[in-house]
Amino acid sequence: MAAKCAAITLGGAPCKGLVRPGNDYCPAHDPGRQEARRRAASRAGRSKPGRELTEAKRDILDVIKGVREESIERPVGAVVFQGYNTFLKALDVERRWRENEELGRELEELRELVERDAGRGEARRAPWGA
Repeated sequence: MAAKCAAITLGGAPCKGLVRPGNDYCPAHDPGRQEARRRAASRAGRSKPGRELTEAKRDILDVIKGVREESIERPVGAVVFQGYNTFLKALDVERRWRENEELGRELEELRELVERDAGRGEARRAPWGA
């Protein structure tokens, strides 16, 4: 059975997170990962696609309404939607790029952990087959 995290949550309950062998804390509470958690929280705070998507959806609905009410001509509405389609694709590319950057950092961190464990004589096969 895997060991449980030694941390106490803000609610006063013991953390239910699992720990790696030789560690007392789960990744969410490990003092050695504090900087990585800070960086992740900082990136999350800077993200703006949620706001941009909300604004785009509102604007798209306004164009739909305008076309229906004939205050916006259909050809104009069609061109506006082409622009929104490009915009939404760009947001998706940006999201995927960020996810790939984060996965790359996490993979590098995992490799370092495996190499560190191997240096302590804890032979382990890397989960990605390396």
